[in-house]
Amino acid sequence: MGQLAARSRAADEVLYAPSRNLAEYTFGYREFVADTLWLKLVQHFGHCGSAYLNPNYKKLIKKKESGLNTLDRLFEEEKIISRCHLGWSYQTLDVLTYLAPKFRAAYFHGGMALSVVADDMSGATEKLRKAVIQYPNDWRLLYLTGYHLLVEERKMKEGARYLKKAVEIGAPKFLAAIVARIQTKFGQAVLAKSVLETAIRSTSNPAFKQRLKDRLKEVNKIISNQK
Repeated sequence: MGQLAARSRAADEVLYAPSRNLAEYTFGYREFVADTLWLKLVQHFGHCGSAYLNPNYKKLIKKKESGLNTLDRLFEEEKIISRCHLGWSYQTLDVLTYLAPKFRAAYFHGGMALSVVADDMSGATEKLRKAVIQYPNDWRLLYLTGYHLLVEERKMKEGARYLKKAVEIGAPKFLAAIVARIQTKFGQAVLAKSVLETAIRSTSNPAFKQRLKDRLKEVNKIISNQK
């Protein structure tokens, strides 16, 4: 995680977010340009850009953590505080999915990266909602979107709706058992564990995978303390 943050800081002066106006200069090669942007995004997963950082993040998160323990450390009643708001990673993902609206891998891995690595909750929410519009019958995307909304954004009703739809259209039975328990904080922790393990298996980016593993380690510790 330290290397990822260092790379992000070093890149802050040279990374510029693309604009949707780029579409006017693709000359019929929209998918090729989208692929190029995707490769750049993968190299800098988690980058926010100093202009989009929450200046009060450290102070706010420290204040919250001082009064939390066990499951409450991850799932407090209030909305999670974001470190980043619609930063460089979000803007790059937005343009590449504008150029290639059926780019499924960008939605899945990009949405997870915004949520877990960049800590850009608003950006992740917007991209994942767009993903399920493009792929309304993809239970994996529905499941990821439901997890993000319920656990990370604290949008309980909306998140539960996506999760239940994922189960209805073909998610494995063991996931149905998890969804049945999402009204409890323990059930939400088990849900987070399931989504993070799936993301770890499906990504080859070392820095991204390590951030996911760090998050999973924290979730596993909390689950273990509740047994």
